[in-house]
Amino acid sequence: MRSFGLVGVAAVALFALPLQAQLEGNTRVAKAFARGYQSPLCSLKGDFRTSSAGLALKNASEQSDPERRAGFLKKGKEAALSAIENNDQLQAGWYYLGLAELTMGNLTGADTAFTMAAKLAPDCVEEIKGLRQRAWTQLLMGASDFMRKEQNDSALVLFREAAVLSRDYPQGFYNTGVLFANMQMADSAAYYFKLAVEKSGKDPRFAKDRLSAIVNYASMLQAMDKHAEAVVEFRRYLEADPNDAQVKRAMASSLRLSGHPDEAAKIEDAMLSAAIADGSASANDLMQLGVNHFQAERFPEAAEMFLQVLAKQPQNRDAIFNLANVYLAQKNGPKLVEFGLLLVAREPLATINVKMLAEGYRSSNNQDKLIATVEKLVAMETNLSVDAFAMSAEGAKLTGTATGLEATTPGGKPLPAAAKTVTVEFVNDAGAVVTTKEVVIPALKAGESQPFTVEVVGAGITGWRYSAK
Repeated sequence: MRSFGLVGVAAVALFALPLQAQLEGNTRVAKAFARGYQSPLCSLKGDFRTSSAGLALKNASEQSDPERRAGFLKKGKEAALSAIENNDQLQAGWYYLGLAELTMGNLTGADTAFTMAAKLAPDCVEEIKGLRQRAWTQLLMGASDFMRKEQNDSALVLFREAAVLSRDYPQGFYNTGVLFANMQMADSAAYYFKLAVEKSGKDPRFAKDRLSAIVNYASMLQAMDKHAEAVVEFRRYLEADPNDAQVKRAMASSLRLSGHPDEAAKIEDAMLSAAIADGSASANDLMQLGVNHFQAERFPEAAEMFLQVLAKQPQNRDAIFNLANVYLAQKNGPKLVEFGLLLVAREPLATINVKMLAEGYRSSNNQDKLIATVEKLVAMETNLSVDAFAMSAEGAKLTGTATGLEATTPGGKPLPAAAKTVTVEFVNDAGAVVTTKEVVIPALKAGESQPFTVEVVGAGITGWRYSAK
């Protein structure tokens, strides 16, 4: 696993700090502290200089004229600095210096002063923390505005400033992670999501923030191909929210990719079985469960799932193909013939379909049909494989590859390559033709390939078939 301690800092350094964004953040904080001065509620040791500093800051907050306000702020800061120069252990000196710096928009100076004040005056830690949080909130609001405008570099500047002022809250780190994730910088995003998890701790106020940070951290680990570590984080998330189906699927994926396919299959099977039981299973769910059963050699269960897919989607070619493979594995000749014929009728130029039909006849001991099918197979000059079928409300798109074959007569005499005109019929659930389109496949030498695409417009398309001449 990478060293988290360095990645995020290095990534932030890649971005030039836009001066305008930094100035805007400083201005936001200064405005928030310009009015409503309140004397410290905690006990602070001071002297006449710190009293002057406090009075100057109070007077500054009462001024409507910017120049007069600036003058009082300057006096307050100078008085606080004078007190510290006289005695650097003076609690009130550091406190008022921090407050003056905040009100002047000098965030780094405020952080330094407040750090010393909290160290010297433990009773004032919570009050100082509250001042930091007020400034931090202003910076996060500014960063959010930049995010909405998609000005990510400026948002990062303010998130960085916020982290300087207050390191106790997860939201700034979380949003920084989101920015890096959106920029496809998974390692930097992971660094900040991990920080957000740590800052959330076990504080119930941040329970939702913690879960969001955990699942995003896990997702970034996935993106970095660190699947074993991603599984650890997904498990941690599911301890709090065991019914999150999306996270379960993500964890199953990482389990499979980290060498635990059996556990992944158990999770997927349990999810899909629950969906089937409550009636919420989609055709894709049923298809996945069928594939899982097939891979586990539970062939009757696999066949049942694929049949349920066909009940929902009668034109689903993959369900028909998968059923044929189930019956091939079972050596169920009659059923393999049944579904092999369906496949050959839909895709007469797909050699794999003809081969499965031949196996069906072989398992059924139908020698005459077997010989005729094998003769057809060796005489095929072109193999047509459909690679993808996409549907939309407006139409459909079919893509595939044509490949030349070494065709021969039953006696072994070579047959010349021949062009094919393929008529693709796009059909609805009932099998009725919605629209058709022709594509010409040229004569291809053995081993030569050519892609093809057929795109049509039409409503209600759910499947396809083709004929060739």
